[in-house]
Amino acid sequence: MLIDTHAHLRWDSYGLSLDDVIERATAAGVNKIICVSSSLKEAQGAVAIAGKYPKVVAVVGIHPQDTDAGQKETVDDQLELLAELAKSPKVVAIGECGFDFSPVPPMEKERSVGEQEMIFTFQLNLSRRLGKPIVIHSRNAKDKTVEYIKKFHPAGVWHCFVEDWETAEIALAEGLYLSFNGIITYKSGGKILEVAKNTPLERILLETDAPFLTPEPLRSNPRIKINEPAHVKIVAEKIAEIKGIAFQEVAEVTSENAEKLFRL
Repeated sequence: MLIDTHAHLRWDSYGLSLDDVIERATAAGVNKIICVSSSLKEAQGAVAIAGKYPKVVAVVGIHPQDTDAGQKETVDDQLELLAELAKSPKVVAIGECGFDFSPVPPMEKERSVGEQEMIFTFQLNLSRRLGKPIVIHSRNAKDKTVEYIKKFHPAGVWHCFVEDWETAEIALAEGLYLSFNGIITYKSGGKILEVAKNTPLERILLETDAPFLTPEPLRSNPRIKINEPAHVKIVAEKIAEIKGIAFQEVAEVTSENAEKLFRL
């Protein structure tokens, strides 16, 4: 059975069809879905979804860029509310959080480096205090992310890993898991295939980052509008192909990895 370790089920793209999304995931052999968040509002929704669906657990966190521009609370208040929410038994980790120095998409609001450092530091300390792993987001911020990994030595996963093998070795040496998604099926995947091949299977997690990053060949299908947890099977199949091993081995070992890290 597969585990999708990173899906944004609270995203408005799913709307009232979440029952169908969970059903399709089950039919595809997905036994557990880890519903992550990037804002306080999404975190609250993730906990609610985890309370409704037995297959779902929640991860609560605040993204380095502001993904909820309508949030009325100050950042400090949001973090304090997040800390309370993180105590829920439905919450298995803190995130996604980290650094993002890429151009800001329309749905996000830019934060300064200082703000991002403060927000990430708070969540790293919260992770340590609660004994729950961290889910790291890093986009165009490799050096800063590595700096903080070496500074805090967190237990957790570098989600949507797209860096080079040298960076992967640093993350692995610090005890982190690396998570791969639909990007490894893209023609632009390039170096990620090498990283996935070199990374020990015992340190790999599977994810979709749904509703984003739909894997090929579904990505090229105009009828497929958004990504969903059922598609994590395609990621597992690609990992098996890259490593030249059986799909079943990938499914079993990566699920064991997720169960161990998130104490499922």
